[in-house]
Amino acid sequence: MVQAQVEIVVCRSRAKQPRLRPRLGISTRSSTSTTTMAGPNLEIFKFSIYLFVPIAALVHFGDPDWYRNTVIPVRASEFILLEQRSERF
Repeated sequence: MVQAQVEIVVCRSRAKQPRLRPRLGISTRSSTSTTTMAGPNLEIFKFSIYLFVPIAALVHFGDPDWYRNTVIPVRASEFILLEQRSERF
């Protein structure tokens, strides 16, 4: 749970009334910390995944043998043929 502290900030343009601002431990000032991003290796990995996954899916699911062995039997068993459907009505 985040505990919020309230900091009283006096604004110079409105010196009559101080305003309250929640302070969540996040500095609004620009910091000069030494945090860096993950680096180019992560970007190269992500880019290769973004390219590899669609190409691998196209190669796998676009194979005519896979279509004949997987899709046609399921389609024949799951969907009623048009001739059989017209006979029922």
